[in-house]
Amino acid sequence: MSGGWDTDSNGATAGGVAGLLAGSPAALPDRWTAPLKNRLATSVGDFHGTGFDTLARLTHLEASRP
Repeated sequence: MSGGWDTDSNGATAGGVAGLLAGSPAALPDRWTAPLKNRLATSVGDFHGTGFDTLARLTHLEASRP
């Protein structure tokens, strides 16, 4: 799967659903997660990526707000 334009949309959606159903990152096969190196990279200017663990933590904090 390549990133960019719209080639990654289906893979990202399928991966998100698989992760949700698995319930834990540890439940996903290493061959799926290792190539990502815990790094979200985009083509957005002046954004140099962030870790998926950071995104998960921040999402959890936002979802926990009253």
